[in-house]
Amino acid sequence: MFTTIALISAVLGPIAVLAFALIAIAGYAKARRGGLLRSRCKLGDTRLVLAYLSVIAVASIVAIPFWVMLWMRMLGG
Repeated sequence: MFTTIALISAVLGPIAVLAFALIAIAGYAKARRGGLLRSRCKLGDTRLVLAYLSVIAVASIVAIPFWVMLWMRMLGG
């Protein structure tokens, strides 16, 4: 499973990062609404986890145009 995720991330770059971040945000938001206040990850508080994932999602949105330009340059000659 981890190999597949790594392959998807390598090929799709920031698009994959954005997708995984959005899936995680949806999951943590649902869990928080269900009463989960603490996560087992290092950040602990689910609000911090949601903030971290939101920053990652925004960073990947900013990176997508640069990633597309890189691929266009590589494939275009």
